[in-house]
Amino acid sequence: MRKELIVSPSKEKKLIVTLTNKLIEKYPDVSADNTLLVMVSPDYSATVAMHLAHNLSKDGDMCDILPIHVPYPDENEHIYVRKADQDIDNWFKFSEDNYEYYLLVEGGVIRGGNYTWLTKLFRNKVTGNIITASLYENIGSRFQSDVVAEYYDNTKQDLTFYFERENKHWN
Repeated sequence: MRKELIVSPSKEKKLIVTLTNKLIEKYPDVSADNTLLVMVSPDYSATVAMHLAHNLSKDGDMCDILPIHVPYPDENEHIYVRKADQDIDNWFKFSEDNYEYYLLVEGGVIRGGNYTWLTKLFRNKVTGNIITASLYENIGSRFQSDVVAEYYDNTKQDLTFYFERENKHWN
């Protein structure tokens, strides 16, 4: 039986600092004036994405943020791929900015399926650099993020954030 890996508010805050520092160290040119931050799975990633967007501020501006919803394991991926495709197109109709970096941010990468299809979708739409970041990543994920604050083992631990309530999609 897996043990819950509880992410407390203080642990989340500490890991956001760690993720920010690792990101800036590995990609020192990433900043608000050249980066679109993509909040992948807002229900789990909003806090980390918002903090990163502010942490990358430059000259009083924070990163633009595009939220992208992704499916739970029991939902149809194709519906979400179509929605993400439309959301990305709509963003570029709205925004006149050209970005050098597309920073995809997740609270937790468990299997890697969402990052797999989403990075492919972005590669087909943009010419800039795609960077993937995650607060937590399962060591068994089929997708390996570019920047990770902390790794865990999903076969032994059940990643659980302090704000989560019972969710029928995870059963």
